[in-house]
Amino acid sequence: MMRLKAIHRKALRDLWHMRGQALAIALVIASGIAMLVMSAATLSSLQDTRDRLYRDYRFSDVWAQVKRAPSALAQRVAELPGVNEVETRLIAGAKVELADFYEPIEAVVQSLPDTGEPAQNRLYLRSGRMLAPFADDEVLVSESFALAHKLQPGDRLRATVYGRTQWFTIVGMAVSPEYVYQIKPGAMFPDYQRYAILWMNRRALEAALDMNGAFNQVVVRLSPGADERDTIAAMDLLLARNAAWARMAAWTSSRTVSCTRNSASSPP
Repeated sequence: MMRLKAIHRKALRDLWHMRGQALAIALVIASGIAMLVMSAATLSSLQDTRDRLYRDYRFSDVWAQVKRAPSALAQRVAELPGVNEVETRLIAGAKVELADFYEPIEAVVQSLPDTGEPAQNRLYLRSGRMLAPFADDEVLVSESFALAHKLQPGDRLRATVYGRTQWFTIVGMAVSPEYVYQIKPGAMFPDYQRYAILWMNRRALEAALDMNGAFNQVVVRLSPGADERDTIAAMDLLLARNAAWARMAAWTSSRTVSCTRNSASSPP
């Protein structure tokens, strides 16, 4: 039987006398390791969920905002190197009124194809139905806004778009990969009662904005292996006269993943 050296026996006696402190230190280290493991698992889960959502609902890689551009310009965008798919649409700000809510409500209104689903940024319908083909008095609303006001399919709202006011029937509630975290630009926190996302048929929004045969936003999916910076530079050059250019980087979800990655990579 191996006997402990005197120095080792002394160390064990000292450890026994400081057992409370030693236990506390061990618990702190164990807690740090547990937090590291949980953060890494959360990061992996967030990344997998984000990637699956963006893949299934065909989330765009880049987009550009313009004041007004002819629909024919989309073909020139599609011919740029690195571009795999192009879709144009209309987007506008709006003021919304509800029967039993007397505070101002701001909204973003986006167009949907008059028939069929959009090729990119497809909606996940949570309740109700999609817009009827070419209907000019129907809207889909974001689910968070609908829940905040307890709206149901069949309810009505009044929206003012570009100075034109019209009553619309809510036919469904939807979620979009573009608005996973629905927050008003410039705001620090979401306000689901006073900020909404609406979707209507393109023909209806064309009439409201007087933009028949034109678009003010183009979204793009890139080819595998394409250099994003080169494609953005080419699009920027093409749209230089009327474009305010930005990169789509899954803002809210990527920011959440980035924060979690920083937490997971920091020593406990």
